[in-house]
Amino acid sequence: MLFIRGGGGKIVLRVFLLCKNAIKGKGGYVVGSTWNSFTAVFNAGEGDKTFQIRWEDGYVESYTLKFAEAVKLENLEDAVAPKALAFNSPNKKMAVGQEQQLDVKITKEQMGDVIYLGYKSDDTKTLVVDEGGRVTALKIGSATVTVFPQHLVNDKDFENTLKGMKENQWKSKGFAIAPIYINKSTEDAYRKSVKYVSRLQGLDVKTDYTIYVRSVCAVRTLTDGTGGVVTQAAMNESAVDPAADRADQIEIPLPFAGEDKAKYKDVYEEPKLEYALAKCYDKKTDTWGWGTKNDYASIDKKGKIKFTGIPRDDDPLIVRVHVVGTEINAYADFSFWDNADSVAVAKKSVTLSVGQGQNLGDLLTYNLGKMKLTAYPDRSIDTEKVRNAIKSQNQSEFFTVTEGGYLRAVNGGGKLEPVKSLKACDVTHNNFGLTFSYSGYASSFLLEVSDTKKPIYSKVLSGGNGIERLLVTDKDGKYVQRRNAQGDLVYDENGDPVWTWKQGTYEISDRFIRDLGIRLYKDSQYTVSLTPIYGANKAKPATAKVKTTKIPVQDEYLENGYDDNGNLIWGCDRKGGMGITVSEGDRGLNLGEWNKTLYAVSGNTYTLTAEVDNKRGRVSDTLVWTVGDAKVASVKAAAGTYCITLTGLKPGKTTLEVKSKLLGNKVIARYDINVGAVKNAWNNAAYYGENEPD
Repeated sequence: MLFIRGGGGKIVLRVFLLCKNAIKGKGGYVVGSTWNSFTAVFNAGEGDKTFQIRWEDGYVESYTLKFAEAVKLENLEDAVAPKALAFNSPNKKMAVGQEQQLDVKITKEQMGDVIYLGYKSDDTKTLVVDEGGRVTALKIGSATVTVFPQHLVNDKDFENTLKGMKENQWKSKGFAIAPIYINKSTEDAYRKSVKYVSRLQGLDVKTDYTIYVRSVCAVRTLTDGTGGVVTQAAMNESAVDPAADRADQIEIPLPFAGEDKAKYKDVYEEPKLEYALAKCYDKKTDTWGWGTKNDYASIDKKGKIKFTGIPRDDDPLIVRVHVVGTEINAYADFSFWDNADSVAVAKKSVTLSVGQGQNLGDLLTYNLGKMKLTAYPDRSIDTEKVRNAIKSQNQSEFFTVTEGGYLRAVNGGGKLEPVKSLKACDVTHNNFGLTFSYSGYASSFLLEVSDTKKPIYSKVLSGGNGIERLLVTDKDGKYVQRRNAQGDLVYDENGDPVWTWKQGTYEISDRFIRDLGIRLYKDSQYTVSLTPIYGANKAKPATAKVKTTKIPVQDEYLENGYDDNGNLIWGCDRKGGMGITVSEGDRGLNLGEWNKTLYAVSGNTYTLTAEVDNKRGRVSDTLVWTVGDAKVASVKAAAGTYCITLTGLKPGKTTLEVKSKLLGNKVIARYDINVGAVKNAWNNAAYYGENEPD
């Protein structure tokens, strides 16, 4: 298995397993290795390389490295000085031991100039900097870091030449003049402000020379390899308490009582406990959840329970004890088998609208002794007697009774309640959604669509099919969780949030209507009507106008949804959406569902192009491109296109969002942008400024 990347006339090759002999046999050499791989370097100037790797007996693979076709870095021998260099918002105040990555703004003389940067510190005992511009503060004090342009000098391997060289061997090693060493005394003599000045004598005129400067002070290396050392004196020690063993733990029933109360009251702080019952109804918020009173019982602040109903094994009373200020909860359940000893009529009469129902059991009162039961599971109704009573009173045309004892009005003297406030939403070139208000009891709704000349679609939506409650959302598009009368967030028995929905307000989503297969055309007028139905009863139709749009760049936007594990993902947090082509597509920077992060370099400019849906080459939509942090990156749209230029401004993270005006300014794409520092402008293989690669 091979991984190849180009660089400066060289090809770096990683080969898994031990294949060093095959590499060496073709003029390559190993420069590093791990437990299952190593890195080797070839001279690309020697032409293509073909070699074989014998993985095992009978299994030999042949590889050819085609250097002429490889994408290579520019030759550092051609590196030149830029027009201007400037540090990009460095942190000038650092704590001892703190690190930061310096970034540099580069202004080129020519667009195609090759830039290669170096860094140095004037006081490596105070501040050390590596070749990529990463700085480490070693001790209290001040130091100056300088960034400078440099280039590669061929056939001048200073590091290897200097190894073992004595002072009198400089000429035989190829140096023009003797090395100049700056110690403490000469440093004071030559220093001017924060600059070092050294006089070079014995050089010939009209001759190019390479000057090599290095620090030879003995500074130990940090664990990250940046150099330098942070002493104990520079850092404060931290104290860590010894951990308690499990044997030291004790269990104490709460609340404190009896002997425990006297024994532990001055030793431990007794936690505050809160008591709650499951299946409590909050009338103000129309929610079910944890509370202090339900149909079966009530519980006070001390945990005392008063039963008003009879919970059974199949529907027990569930009690929760919560330790305030923690996530600790304890649960218990209660059930028993007492029976009611008397029953009475709760209401002499009840009025129902068409389609409205009533549980007959709720029209009766059950008593246990003198106590009126608020919940009694064994409520049995002789439904046949009720049907006979309805028949004898000539009311069969108006009422029905189910086997479960549920009374429903199927007809009446009044009219069925109509739909109100019918409006179109999420309108596109070929689809729409609907919202409406309804307070009646219809069993189905007739959906009809007409163009300006004739009806084009009709369907009865029965059993609530396609019609859902409209949830309340905030400015970010997140559902609003319900709160109880005390202002606490409401959860159901499974611990899931209970969302707030608009009372009496419903929607038919654009997704549902799309699946109906209604054929619509762009930029056209339609009339939609919705009629409530119950049996033979029909309400007055409600109508709304729909004006379809021109063709948007795509149909979908980033809305709320669920992942594979059933976890809710907010639309405002989603990454992905519409694909985006990046000018450096050969480096795997295209943005889509498989790659949701653009790794950019400070100072680089990238061309980003929206990947439109099929058959949408015409620019009919307007896209709005924004970044969350305008100090990290900037965007500039090209009028009349689906393209922008994005420029990295400084190291940091931000988010790119794209909105479609034809989709009501909804977000259709969202991706992370990570901007890295220029470093030395070369071996990170990415800096080119505005000179984007082809």
